[in-house]
Amino acid sequence: MVLCLFCSFLFLLCKSRTTGPPFPAYQRGTGKGGLIAGRVPCSPAPRMVSSLACSTRKGRLVMELDTSASIWQGKLVRLRSHEPGDWENYWIWDQDSESERKDGPLSFPRSQERMKHWTQEAAVRKQEGNNWNFLIENNEGKVVGRIGSHDRDPRVGHFGYGLAISKEHRRKGYASEVILLLLRYFFQELRYQKVTIQVASFNEDSIGLHEHLGFQLEGRIRRAIFTKGQYFDVLNYGLTVEEFEEKHAHKFS
Repeated sequence: MVLCLFCSFLFLLCKSRTTGPPFPAYQRGTGKGGLIAGRVPCSPAPRMVSSLACSTRKGRLVMELDTSASIWQGKLVRLRSHEPGDWENYWIWDQDSESERKDGPLSFPRSQERMKHWTQEAAVRKQEGNNWNFLIENNEGKVVGRIGSHDRDPRVGHFGYGLAISKEHRRKGYASEVILLLLRYFFQELRYQKVTIQVASFNEDSIGLHEHLGFQLEGRIRRAIFTKGQYFDVLNYGLTVEEFEEKHAHKFS
């Protein structure tokens, strides 16, 4: 027990001395984000530890991370909460107006200080019902995007979500897996029975992604978006728990 307590102290000490942002693209000056689908409330964070094991190698204490038992861990990515240091990710994503159009109206530039304040609050904010916001982290520990649930109705068993994947991390299977991780939790743990998302009619990437996952086009709201001097439609896509079980449940067995 003393060994594990000392091991935990050593981990925290090493973490406090770690420098540099959690998003390498920021250091290279090439990091711009891109929204994939839905509405994603703005929020950022460094890596979260799901499991900690202490061992000795050649007389040295070694910290080993194991997240394999977590329901939030997939083969390619995992979902984690926010930390104050995640502000850099959001500030980078804020620079890509073309991707922001897919998420809603364009916003005025936001300062780094505002992002820092927001993430500090997000890291300790109390959970509101089943509306959650997560960061998406790949197996290399890089933040590659974010996803958040919203519009949940426990009585009916209905919810929605918004998703964003950075441009440089698209077409790697991250978006598909993170959506299925979220759906599995809502369908199999919270007993929700239906998910519905809204996609801009010009967002072809998101349309293709969700149709590939088995979402059905359920309706079109005409001329509901105005951007670049034009009106666009909003498409409603839905997936039931039965459709999820038939198409995807075997992937988690």
